[in-house]
Amino acid sequence: MISANRCPWCGYEEKWSDFGFTLKESPQIGRCKSCKRAYITKKSHWLLVISILVFLFSFITYDGSLGNSILRWTSITFIFFLFSKLPIIRYNEGSWYKSVESNNKTVKVKVEWFKYKQGGLIFSNYRIWNGYILPICFVDLQDKPISLMWCIKLDRINRKGINANADMNYVLDDAPEGLLVAGNRFYVFHKKHKIGRGEIIG
Repeated sequence: MISANRCPWCGYEEKWSDFGFTLKESPQIGRCKSCKRAYITKKSHWLLVISILVFLFSFITYDGSLGNSILRWTSITFIFFLFSKLPIIRYNEGSWYKSVESNNKTVKVKVEWFKYKQGGLIFSNYRIWNGYILPICFVDLQDKPISLMWCIKLDRINRKGINANADMNYVLDDAPEGLLVAGNRFYVFHKKHKIGRGEIIG
């Protein structure tokens, strides 16, 4: 998994010192330090259940062996790591808090993730989950930029080796949608490095 701590309203990348659930109204809800809007962590119950079952199994079968100790601490580490990397989603402030979906235009894209030796991430196709927010830049056929950097969200990811098909939409509600047409190409970034290339297919 990669760092998923980007605001689902404005794309601001939260630092570890900024990120947290800070609203007094609910300890489970956080607020972006940039746009001041509310968000909540997207839950992944099945991964949590698997981690807890592995953790309990390591206690039930504890025999003092090194392998059992490694299993126990691996499950504890994974639970912590899981919750620190889960995507965050929009939350609406009002008389009741509720999650809200973006009304931005959604397009179908195909993405090729770069291999590690090409500057990509290790196992990038399995570290980027539904709901992750990443910066992209559109380019022309000569790979020259034709847009600013925009934060997008990927959903409904269908993985095929180093390739993936997914739904994509802008994070900002007022981002220009003129480039969201079939055939337009873009690069995906993480920490200012290109980690993949994509194309709008529908």
